[in-house]
Parts: sequence; C-alpha cells; structure tokens
Amino acid sequence: MPPTLNSRQRAQLRSGPQAKCYRIENLAPGTATVYLYEEIGYWGTSASDFVEELSELVGVTAIDLHVNSCGGEVFDGLAIANCLRSHPAMVTVYVDGLAASIASVIAMAGDRIIMGPHSQLMIHEGSGCCIGDAAEMRRMADLLDFQSN
Repeated sequence: MPPTLNSRQRAQLRSGPQAKCYRIENLAPGTATVYLYEEIGYWGTSASDFVEELSELVGVTAIDLHVNSCGGEVFDGLAIANCLRSHPAMVTVYVDGLAASIASVIAMAGDRIIMGPHSQLMIHEGSGCCIGDAAEMRRMADLLDFQSN
C-alpha cells in the first residue's frame, strides 16, 4: 500500500517543491477563496485534506471556489461536494476552465455557479475498471448504476 500523502505532498511529487494546484486562502474578512485546479482523489485533492482545511477557516461567510479539474475519484468528490453543501457560508463556484466528471458534481454544490467564457462543464455516466470473475463484474456494474443515478 502506498504511503499516505496529503495533496500538497502529492503535488510536490508530480511537479517539484513549488507546485500549488490546490489551495485555500482567507485573504478578505469573511471570504475564503478556494482553487481546485487538479484531479480529485489520490493523485490530487483528497476529500480528507479539503475538509480538514475548510474546517480550519473561522468566521467565513462566503466561499469563492474556482474550479479547473478533469475530475477523479467519485467518493472523494462526493465528500467534497457534500462538505460544501453543508457549509454555512454562501458558496459561489467559478468554472474557470473545465469542471469535468466528479468535478462537475463539486461545481454543482455551489449556491451560485458562474461559468467563465469558453469554460466547460462535462457530466457523464459512471465509469470504472474491473478485474475479476462474472460476479465481481456484476458488482461493479451495480456500483456504476448506483453512482450514475
């Protein structure tokens, strides 16, 4: 099993010590700006990192979430989306470039969604890979049907 790394450590492995694809900034009083500019899940922004950092923000009444992501792992994305939905702050999502796959679900978690010029939102049925016997493949098909619904 690979070692547990947070999103910043994974970004550093990919791009060196100056990599900053995901960050949360609390620059203005009451407003946090979040940049989600990478994959969702193990090789990018994990739900545990996102939720932990978002919970550390104090006195935030507005969140500006900027998205440019091809998507990633479904369950990490669902956890991030549900965290945003349950946050008491007003969440405004800006699709700066691409919100694809599970990133589109995260984008739809906002109270307000703004698509930048020429930006794209891509939604698709659940997909995945499976290795195993017929029973294992049926379980995967059931999971994909559940995720798509």
